[in-house]
Amino acid sequence: MARSLWIRLGFLFLVAGLLILTACGQSEESGGDQDSSRQKKEGHGGHGQDGEMAVKLRVELKTDPEKVKAGSAVTLQARITEQGEPVNDADRVSFEVWPAGEDKATHKKLKTKRTAPGVYSAETTFDKSGKVKVMYHVTARGVHEMKSQSVTVQP
Repeated sequence: MARSLWIRLGFLFLVAGLLILTACGQSEESGGDQDSSRQKKEGHGGHGQDGEMAVKLRVELKTDPEKVKAGSAVTLQARITEQGEPVNDADRVSFEVWPAGEDKATHKKLKTKRTAPGVYSAETTFDKSGKVKVMYHVTARGVHEMKSQSVTVQP
C-alpha cells in the first residue's frame, strides 16, 4: 500500500512539473504574439528580413511644382533618409496614384529614378482637377514603407 502511495505521488509531481513547463512555454509564445501585433499596428517595417531590428526610414513626399494644375506636368518626389542621412541604395521606389474615392482598377503605378541624394522622382500629368491620392512604396535596407496622402489638382 505504501508503494502505491509513492507511485501516485510521483505521478502527481510529474504532471504538476509538466503543467508548469507548459505554462512557461505559452508565456514566451504569447510575448512574441504581442510583438507581432504591435508591428501590425505600427505598419510596415520594424524588423528586417532576418528578424533583427531594422532601420527606421523617413520618407517625405513632395510635388514640384507645389501647386498641381490639371493638364500640366508634375514631378512626384520621395526624399528618403535614415538618421538624417540620404538613402541612395533603395532597392525599389515607386508611386501609385488614383483619383480619391475610386477603386483599385483606376490606380496607376509610376517607376522612379534617383535624381538627387536620397531623392527619387517620377513625372506624371493629372488630366482632371480634384483630389488625387498619391502613395509611395519604398523598399530599402530590408524595410518596406508605404503611405498615401491627398494632393489637390487645381483646374
